[in-house]
Amino acid sequence: SSGINAEYGVINRGLNSGVCMVDIYCDENFVTTVIGDGVIVATPTGSTAYAAATGASVVAPSVPCMIIAPICPHSLAFRPIMVPINCTLKCRLNPDARTNALVSFDGRHS
Repeated sequence: SSGINAEYGVINRGLNSGVCMVDIYCDENFVTTVIGDGVIVATPTGSTAYAAATGASVVAPSVPCMIIAPICPHSLAFRPIMVPINCTLKCRLNPDARTNALVSFDGRHS
């Protein structure tokens, strides 16, 4: 298993005009499909910047969690959520997505 050491990661639609569709899994269990401009996954330290701008809570650094925050979601029903830090989080472009997506970690494109 490989991991990424970053305070936050962003998956977004880039220059595409269509919405981004990203499936989120925690420990292989489907959580949700984010439909919108993208999604941010942040540590508590990363929650104080970009994630907070999307409406996610600022989380104390001592809380062992990851924050999943949609960027301009297509549905008002999806709000930012927190998952345990020890879960294996997977984000995949939905097979029905009509656009590609860009990924960046701590503001650097991958």
